[in-house]
Amino acid sequence: MAARDSACVRVASVPAGGYNAGMKLNSKTRGTFVGVLFLSLLIGTLVWEIIERLFGGFGVPIDLSVGPLGFDAYVVAVWVRANPGTAAAVYPGIRFFQSL
Repeated sequence: MAARDSACVRVASVPAGGYNAGMKLNSKTRGTFVGVLFLSLLIGTLVWEIIERLFGGFGVPIDLSVGPLGFDAYVVAVWVRANPGTAAAVYPGIRFFQSL
């Protein structure tokens, strides 16, 4: 029995919440965090736009977009349209970053 016990593989323990955070936000991972968050916001915005167009095709027009939000500095103009998909994508983006 003693030989069998010494051959056992130790399994890493998971914290009480059942969640094992991978990546933490610090100065080294800030760029990755911004990139993942931007990508998730873009995906959420596009998915919501597709949903709006599908409902519009079925005769149920919905438009919950806000915007355009932005600024015009006479040299550079930046405008963004936000919708509920943009806001809904923040949490999955943060969770994906933490899982890296």
